[in-house]
Amino acid sequence: MNDAQQHINQITNKPKVYYLDVSNRDLAGNVDLSEFANLNTFNSSNNQFESLEFLSTLPNKDKLKRINFFGNQLKEIDFAWLLSTFPNLEAINIENNPVKTKNLNNLTAEQFPV
Repeated sequence: MNDAQQHINQITNKPKVYYLDVSNRDLAGNVDLSEFANLNTFNSSNNQFESLEFLSTLPNKDKLKRINFFGNQLKEIDFAWLLSTFPNLEAINIENNPVKTKNLNNLTAEQFPV
């Protein structure tokens, strides 16, 4: 496993990054994304992340539209928190994770349209 923050620290010009791809790097740990002011897509497939909580470090949460965490080690996801924190999420890929969902009964019709 590689330290995710160390990898993120090597990225330059973070405020101008709209699409961040850290896939297939065997990354794990918490990450500070506070410098990514314009991030709208985060691709972190095939890593070792166990939680999505570090996404809350993004400064402009309304800009995030897509996340891909396919093939990680996500244990639990609180969709009510995720969709209320990131109101413009359009696509979430969490396939191939040992995940349990949490607080699905707290989702509103606006967060989970038919």
